[in-house]
Amino acid sequence: MQTSKTETVLTSQWGSLSPHLLASFYVVNRKEENGKSLWERDNSIIVKAPMIQGGNFDVTPKWESPFEGAGAEAKASSLFALLQSGSMQQVADSFLGAFEQTNSWVKKRAGEFENRSGITKLNSTQIFTGIEPIKFSFTLLFRAWQNAFEEVERPVDQLMQWSLPVEVPDDVGMVSRIAKTATGRRDEDSDYVDLLLPSRAPVRIGMTYKGRSYFPLVIESISPSMLDAPINAKGDAVSMEVQMTLCSLTAIDRNDWINSRR
Repeated sequence: MQTSKTETVLTSQWGSLSPHLLASFYVVNRKEENGKSLWERDNSIIVKAPMIQGGNFDVTPKWESPFEGAGAEAKASSLFALLQSGSMQQVADSFLGAFEQTNSWVKKRAGEFENRSGITKLNSTQIFTGIEPIKFSFTLLFRAWQNAFEEVERPVDQLMQWSLPVEVPDDVGMVSRIAKTATGRRDEDSDYVDLLLPSRAPVRIGMTYKGRSYFPLVIESISPSMLDAPINAKGDAVSMEVQMTLCSLTAIDRNDWINSRR
């Protein structure tokens, strides 16, 4: 653990490993500045670890063809499938075999539809309908060199704390809380927000890795290998892998991507 006057860094000892190969995680808080909502980095606690697996980064823009089903083949798909595949001639032989003249005309006309399609540049035009929040999937490594508790247990414990709700009250008696509020007999530190939404969601975090910073993010899943991790005589894990999936709080745009370098 490295400490300074302004921050506490929870990490294992990695010697001369490039700091760009250590992913940094920290809390971010929303603030208002000049009428704009901004996110401010909280450097009081920082967790650092290298990524050893995964490192997947998924951006999923959504493009759709709104006129894709507007063609005639969409209204009578079975019929046009027979025409395009050339199978209509076989159907004509089965049903119109006794009517040679009619059958010949149907087969000739039906043959002209073979290998044809109703697709055009208009009905195949893609339009942008949105973009999903970006996702990060990776595995972090913590391992002890001198102090297993400080180098493994504490940073993993901090990541777990960030992933969990800040508070989930035991009290579920909303009716009783409403009655107290209505009669003016509610607690001094209670308010109407606590009355309706008593729980507090997990914190938003940020991540800096290889020269880019991404925030605000939410922890969608976290899976530390606690149960099968090797331990020392005190019961502290001497090494542990932590699988994580992070997701941006919102979709990002071009400026967000450019600003991630700053």
